[in-house]
Amino acid sequence: MVKCVDAEADAHVVLAELLRTGVVVRSGEQHFRVVSRSVMLTEGISSQRIEYHTNGLARLAATLEYNMDPKHTDKRLDRRVHADRGLPMELVPAFESYARDKVGDFLLELDNWLALHTKDDMEYGERVDAGVTAFAYLTPIADKHSGTSPGES
Repeated sequence: MVKCVDAEADAHVVLAELLRTGVVVRSGEQHFRVVSRSVMLTEGISSQRIEYHTNGLARLAATLEYNMDPKHTDKRLDRRVHADRGLPMELVPAFESYARDKVGDFLLELDNWLALHTKDDMEYGERVDAGVTAFAYLTPIADKHSGTSPGES
């Protein structure tokens, strides 16, 4: 099944990583059971992570470019929500936990929808890579004395 996603990937390496991250667990001698539909990698920077994030930035740029082109009246999904007057730092952990739960539920629902509509035996025309990316951000409120945010020069 790994070869369906990446023809060059080593299935044994992928399995080892899925076991290490707890996405799958052993179920008998030769079987495995999926216990999570997502994986959060904990190691530092790697070429794979750089590629993953670079691809994400390229997708965001392509969406923004598409939406800013006046000839496209059918804009792509580009939504955000933020605290109008800033969020107190002590509420950040609760916000991140709440957002993670709600977005996780939504992405699971989208994943189920995609699974129903992307089966190999379905007769459609050309296929494109399509999906939704969600992330949380924190931007320090500008220093009232200097007019800049920490880290800006």
